[in-house]
Amino acid sequence: MNKREESVTLRAKRDNKPEKDARKQLTIRLPLDVHRALKIRVAEEGRNMGELVERLVRKYLVESRQA
Repeated sequence: MNKREESVTLRAKRDNKPEKDARKQLTIRLPLDVHRALKIRVAEEGRNMGELVERLVRKYLVESRQA
């Protein structure tokens, strides 16, 4: 995690004071072909979909602050 991602995480923790390693579930709907392609790609990279989505959301949060 880079400093910007860490900053977003720290801000969120300060605002809501969640328990250590607390998680919230998110359900999204994707077209079947997108889901299949995503599942294959993350498997090839040795990741899982949750890790990828979390990384992309953190990146979005950091970039949207800079805009």
